[in-house]
Amino acid sequence: MTQDMHVYGFMKRATSKMNHSTHTLSILLEQLRSSLGAGKEQLRSSLEYAYNEVTSRRQRDYVSSLTRLRLVITLLLALMTLGATNALGQDNYSGTYYIANYKLEEVTPVQYYSPDHTKNYYLCPADGGYVYFVSPNLFQTADNGMPFLTTYKCQADGTYDLSKSVWKIEKHGDYYTIMQAVTNKYITFNNQINGSNNNGRMRVHLEESASPSENNNMLFTISLVDEKTDVFYLKPKADGSGRSLNPAKGNKNNRYPTDNIGGNGAPAGISISGIVGVYDAKTSEYGSQWVLEEAIMPPTITI
Repeated sequence: MTQDMHVYGFMKRATSKMNHSTHTLSILLEQLRSSLGAGKEQLRSSLEYAYNEVTSRRQRDYVSSLTRLRLVITLLLALMTLGATNALGQDNYSGTYYIANYKLEEVTPVQYYSPDHTKNYYLCPADGGYVYFVSPNLFQTADNGMPFLTTYKCQADGTYDLSKSVWKIEKHGDYYTIMQAVTNKYITFNNQINGSNNNGRMRVHLEESASPSENNNMLFTISLVDEKTDVFYLKPKADGSGRSLNPAKGNKNNRYPTDNIGGNGAPAGISISGIVGVYDAKTSEYGSQWVLEEAIMPPTITI
């Protein structure tokens, strides 16, 4: 925070004195350049260029609007970069999001995340159905407040409460917690369900916690998929195998599973199609990939 305040001060002084001497600009750029941490090498390089431009040219060059504009842009980029959540060298994906699966229906060829949000499948609880987690490795049909998760076309359903699909991601060291904004419950990695012959099925549910950052089952890594700039893997720390969240048998447009009873690794008598588990994190497995869409929560008004 102190460093950012220094940058704001430099920006204000630079723009107010831009028409003065080369000496003044060189001093300001030198102060800004030296204030940057070692982790922001790209920004330092830009400032090195601007600094060299200022100190190597004669003062009369800087009465031109073009040169002044170039300097203002350089300083403004420095300001924006330092103020951003994802500063160079410091990835931090904390924020409030809708979390969309990168894959759409199980069709050929594969269909991907769409700018038309009504086509996308969003992470949400599989509540209202019959799949709720019971510690340590069971499930039940009655609602106990710990639903497993699924994906659903939330934004295509005008009757759906979209607040249930909003998630707050918070960083804790090298890991993140993912909390459902409307309930303050956390996505939690659970044991393999008794009766399932597939240890990737039904592996996450919602659960309350007063200290989620101290619970390995509530911690995740969030990392970019290779060669993509806005698609991520969500990997439970406690899994230990590097797998990412993935809906069983692909996305199903149901709030809870209704088909394929007892199949695909499900315990006898229930369906798990569309219920989120874990699967390989690899570039060819699009169901393991997720898009974070920024969500704005309405303010809470108390009277």
